[in-house]
Amino acid sequence: MGDSTVVFGRVKLVVVSESALRNGRPAIELLAPLSRLGGNQWATVGDVHAIRRIPYAEWDDPSA
Repeated sequence: MGDSTVVFGRVKLVVVSESALRNGRPAIELLAPLSRLGGNQWATVGDVHAIRRIPYAEWDDPSA
């Protein structure tokens, strides 16, 4: 193993400019977030697709 440090915490406050919101939600393409994968590797968000979520009331009963 390496000599790394892991830090866990809780987010207590997030501030986002109104210009980065669409319908009250963050617009990923406007924020252009960056994430650290490990070592010297970083990633950005690729293609973003909207997929309709199935409401719980529409789920089939698996025991039927």
